[in-house]
Formats: sequence, C-alpha cells, structure tokens
Amino acid sequence: MKITKRKLKAIIKEEMEVIVVDDLQSSKPADEEIGMAVNQLQAIAATALELSDLIKSMEYVPEWGDGKITSVLDKLSSIRSYMVGKSLGQNGLNESVATPEDIMSSLTGPKKYGSRALRSLQSGAVEDAANNVMDALWIDDIWPSAQKALEVGLLNADPSIEGIAQAGAEWLTKYRRGEFPVSF
Repeated sequence: MKITKRKLKAIIKEEMEVIVVDDLQSSKPADEEIGMAVNQLQAIAATALELSDLIKSMEYVPEWGDGKITSVLDKLSSIRSYMVGKSLGQNGLNESVATPEDIMSSLTGPKKYGSRALRSLQSGAVEDAANNVMDALWIDDIWPSAQKALEVGLLNADPSIEGIAQAGAEWLTKYRRGEFPVSF
C-alpha cells in the first residue's frame, strides 16, 4: 500500500480536527488531560509529516513500516470514531436521536461527502450515495438490511444535501437503536 504525502497529510488533518471531550468534570483535571492529548496528537502529526517527506524522497516504504502506518491509522480512526459518536450522542436510547444538523456537519466537512452522495444519487448510483453517507458518519461493515434501508431512504429523500442529511438522520437513529434485522 503506497501512501502519498497528500493523503497522509489529509488523514492527519482529519484526525486532528475531531478532538471532542465529553466529560469535563472527571476526577482528573480536564485541562491537563486535554493539553496532554493535544500535545501528543501534534507530535504524531509532526512525526507523520516528517515520515511522509522521507518516504516521498526515498520512494520506498518497507513492508513492516507500511504495516505500522496502517496500524496507527486504524487506532487513530477508532478513537475518532468513538469521539464523533460521543459528540453525536451515542450514549443510550434517549440520546440516540440523530438530527439533520448533526449529519449535515459530517456531510459538509473537508471531504465533501454530501456533494459526493448527491452526485451519486443524481447519476443513479444509490449504493455509492449510501456509502458516502456512511463514510461521513464513520460507519463500516453493516448488515445488508441496514445498507438497503439507507439506500431506500436516500431514494425517497429530497434531491439536495439537506434531504440527504434528513434521510441520514432518520436512518442513523434507527441504526443506533438496532432496528435493522441481521441479514447476510
């Protein structure tokens, strides 16, 4: 797997954009924890940028190095996914209702998933549209029944990014509540 400098920078920027802290009244001083996490993420970003320059100049990544880069990315993505979920209210049934505003912020972020989803819908590529919505929400590996439900919701949505956000919010609420049957 070859990672370009541009892709690595985009990954790092995306990971650093979402530092959300949900509990500022923990037993440890929140400011120390936040400051330490931010410093560590900035060190990771600086190291990753330096490595991307080295890799680009050498035009080579050893297999073991590629594996470690992938591992770090997976771990950071997991943390981001958790934090985004917490910021969208994934703590229990009462907080599991997603709003179009929640979804809109994910769709209109730096990767423009909403625009991609809209173009896909307009060209008849409903599965691609659904994948873009799920990518915006950092949702992977779902049951086909959940995928199909999102596709149907998008087909019935107003053909706009706002309509996609509304359909996405309705779908995400059902998804969080486990309303889609297990299917293969």
